[in-house]
Amino acid sequence: SREALTILEDLFNAGDRRYNTLLQMQELYEQEGDLPKARRFLEQMVAERPSDPALRKRLARFYRDTHDEAAYLA
Repeated sequence: SREALTILEDLFNAGDRRYNTLLQMQELYEQEGDLPKARRFLEQMVAERPSDPALRKRLARFYRDTHDEAAYLA
C-alpha cells in the first residue's frame, strides 16, 4: 500500500539499508507500477549481494516479466 511505502521510504531516507526493508520497498514499487524504481532497487541489491542466487533469479524474472529481453539474456 502507499502508506506502507511511505513508512519504508522514511526509514530508507533515515539510513535503513536492511535487506528486508529494501526488498519490501522493491515489491511495493512493483505493485504500485513504479517499475523504474523497482528495477533500481533490485539492481542495487544484486550489486551489493552478487553471490545471492535467489536475488539474482528474482532480478532475471523481473527483466523477463517487464520484457527487457536484453537485460534478461545478459
